[in-house]
Amino acid sequence: DERAEVARAIGAAYRDHLNDARAAIVAYEAALDIDDDDVETMDALEGLYRDNDRIEALRTLLERRAERAVGGDRVALQLRLAQLYEHAFRDEAAAIQTFREVLEAEPDNDVALTDLERLFEATEAWDELVELLLSKVEGASDDVQRATLERVADVYEQRQGNVEAAIRTYERVQSDLGADDTSLRALARLYEREGRW
Repeated sequence: DERAEVARAIGAAYRDHLNDARAAIVAYEAALDIDDDDVETMDALEGLYRDNDRIEALRTLLERRAERAVGGDRVALQLRLAQLYEHAFRDEAAAIQTFREVLEAEPDNDVALTDLERLFEATEAWDELVELLLSKVEGASDDVQRATLERVADVYEQRQGNVEAAIRTYERVQSDLGADDTSLRALARLYEREGRW
């Protein structure tokens, strides 16, 4: 414990007073070797890795921390890790998988939902996008349900060319939420396109 404390103090001195990031990283890594569960050391290393473009070391550290963390701490680490996968490593598949793990723990996590929606659209994963959007409908307000279902119908029509699924979705809007100008116009256009006079 004393050795770990001294190593942390050396790392802090290099970081805060001598402006020597490389020596600070070496000292904090030594502290982590002695006490591999110390949150203060991991926080310090995370900041040093991020600020000094040590991306691979940052990824390894975040993965290690996420494996050991539980509850809200795990979710927060997974969100940081997913964003690192996407932006630093351009690994959209790993980012998507990590955001999905977040949603398994917290199905209503807004950050994961928003980023997954964007990633599915960017990677043209239309089936997954529709599934995600439909999962947001349950329990949402009428306005949110209407907007989400209209987006689903648009994906069916414009991205997948599935006019029948788009029609069913607009019909669901009308049956569940009541007719409005947008759904009526869309249905009229789609019925005409399909010759459903």
